[in-house]
Amino acid sequence: MGLDTSLWLVLEDLHVIADEGVHAWLRAVIEHLPPNLHVLLTTRHDPPFPARWKARGWLTELRASDLRFSTREAWAFLNDRLELGLNADLVAHLLRRCEGWVAGLHLAGLALQAAPDRAAFVRDFNGSQRDIVDYLRDEVLLSQPEGLRRFLVQTSVLERLNAPLCQALTGRPDCAAVLMRLAKDNVFVTELDDGWFGYHDLFVEMLRLSLDPDKRRTSSASSSSL
Repeated sequence: MGLDTSLWLVLEDLHVIADEGVHAWLRAVIEHLPPNLHVLLTTRHDPPFPARWKARGWLTELRASDLRFSTREAWAFLNDRLELGLNADLVAHLLRRCEGWVAGLHLAGLALQAAPDRAAFVRDFNGSQRDIVDYLRDEVLLSQPEGLRRFLVQTSVLERLNAPLCQALTGRPDCAAVLMRLAKDNVFVTELDDGWFGYHDLFVEMLRLSLDPDKRRTSSASSSSL
């Protein structure tokens, strides 16, 4: 007997699957789904799906820019849902520091609930906050191959990145391709313009915790002089 209602199959973290056999199986399954069954996938990388799916209207993509909170959404989340009672300036500051990143706002909001001075917490909020460090290290940094992890930490001393600067720091001849890959894979790296890239503020602050103290001080001094 057929079902009249819509059903959703939710698959998380597709990016951890590297086996092309699994990808081929998933594509075959999706190609033959009944019209009332839909698939929702979450992934940090572009899924290995054919372009014809977009042309046929089978595939709808929501990227990082679509998922960032607006000021109104951040206010509703922090004050209406978490009942933090932040004023407009504090909400705007926290949103700016998190660059709209929803998980970052959530972690900050949870920590704020126990903060004795919420205004001071927001003013001092950065990528060295314990929950932010744990999340970005465990979910983002440690999911990268060792070579990419080393690249990320080494280049975290830069305020902006391009291939020649990164090559001078790391000695890697493939820095242009690495930067493009990091941006494409949503590893908290944003393509700016004319070959320049930038790290998410909280992410780069977490990366700099792995630097030796001298390099960390140099990086901080460079940031404050801009």
